[in-house]
Amino acid sequence: DSPGFAAFFSEEGTFTMANGQPYKGRAEIENFVRGFFSALEGIGHEVTGVWETPSATFSEGIVSYSLHGGRTVTHPYLGVLEFDGELIRAYRAYLDPAPLVAALQSSAQ
Repeated sequence: DSPGFAAFFSEEGTFTMANGQPYKGRAEIENFVRGFFSALEGIGHEVTGVWETPSATFSEGIVSYSLHGGRTVTHPYLGVLEFDGELIRAYRAYLDPAPLVAALQSSAQ
């Protein structure tokens, strides 16, 4: 649900995944997430730790990407979310994208 995902962000919010460029604003975030989600059958998170400060939340865990064709890629992540009130000002997802990129490239061949 890319529109639902983007709705969690403030109008000027940013989303950065792995070592990619930051996407700014709901429209850019929604567009990126729509494309990313279309490459996947599903996505799941097993949260193993959460730490909160007055303006940020840190989430650690395991992310599982289900690919079209039945393959699953699983690896650790760290998410940093900074807030403006109830909305996300900045969300940075730290993870190694190489295993997912390799799996997507091999399934496209």
